[in-house]
Amino acid sequence: MSASRRPASFVTALIAIMLVAVLGLTASPAWAATLTAADVPVAVTLAPGATGAVPWTVQNTSGTSQLIRSTPPSTMVFQAPGNSTFAAQTTVPAQSSSDGTTFSTQSYQLQGCVLSNANKTLTCQGSTSTTWPANGYFRFLPQVTIDATAPAGSSLTPGTSAFSFTGAGAAPFDTSVGTLNVSTPAVVAVRIADPSIAGIGAVMAMIGVAVVRRRRPA
Repeated sequence: MSASRRPASFVTALIAIMLVAVLGLTASPAWAATLTAADVPVAVTLAPGATGAVPWTVQNTSGTSQLIRSTPPSTMVFQAPGNSTFAAQTTVPAQSSSDGTTFSTQSYQLQGCVLSNANKTLTCQGSTSTTWPANGYFRFLPQVTIDATAPAGSSLTPGTSAFSFTGAGAAPFDTSVGTLNVSTPAVVAVRIADPSIAGIGAVMAMIGVAVVRRRRPA
């Protein structure tokens, strides 16, 4: 049977198969209907009075990717660790990783950050849309200042967070599992000699020098 004499039903079926194949190649990935996430605490050491980046690291354990939309923008609210405040900052950089070990910088970041609650709360918005891959890791790096009176050699009470965003299908998602973890270094004790003993040693050394001088021949 020639192509021109094939039944219309055969041609229709062939077109349908071709459309399915094309759409299958260009279809969007299956986005997660719900978000489950796990905190991955990463503690940094900062001395009292010092300022540094403190990682917020969370893994997407949903099993499928998440779409983080830019409209409306995602929102992050950080609460500072105990005995600390947030430094003034308008942006917070973001990183991502597939294995939780090697992180790379993201074009996505937090922006428009404002301080409140005596600088113990930092509220920011996401800069653009991005994808949170299945089992992938997201990291934010806010700047934290440790109180000058913070106890030395201590693990400070972890800071908390609330991250919310609009995903695929305009579904709202949020997670509050991420924490900010800081330790302060221990004070290194320096042994100081008893000044009275040191004084006696100096006097004895002077006496020894005088005796040697007197014994020198004329």
